[in-house]
Amino acid sequence: MGKYSPKRGSHAPGDPREAFCDWVGSRSQDPEYKPEYRDGRRPVRWIMGQLWNCTDTLPEYECRALGVAVGSSYAQAVRAVFGSCKSPG
Repeated sequence: MGKYSPKRGSHAPGDPREAFCDWVGSRSQDPEYKPEYRDGRRPVRWIMGQLWNCTDTLPEYECRALGVAVGSSYAQAVRAVFGSCKSPG
């Protein structure tokens, strides 16, 4: 199994998925919010860029909080969020 590439997509590592879910759970609407990521913090827009093609299923709570269909992938959710934000930075 090769290294994950956001450009190719498929299954993403847990770190960006957890950081995205932390942002959703924070109820922050700020696209500059910086959730915990590994040993520091990264802007949520950068995190979303890492998940742009992620095929993993977003947990039900986060789907409901974002107003996307339950069972949506992280990619689908991120793209829905980007409808109201600027593109990944």
